Amino acid sequence: MGKCKYCGKSAGLFRNEHKECEAEHNLRVYGALNEVIAAIKGAKSFGVISILSFGPL
Repeated sequence: MGKCKYCGKSAGLFRNEHKECEAEHNLRVYGALNEVIAAIKGAKSFGVISILSFGPL
């Protein structure tokens, strides 16, 4: 049994992540990336609050 690389719990036979954990990880990573891109383009201000709202990656 493999362990999930995101939560550390058992992921099942021949697996290394849960679909739910991977989806949450991708949502947080790409959400943060979109925040950075928007800030660079000047679409909105980029503050510490925006970063903290995503929680731990």
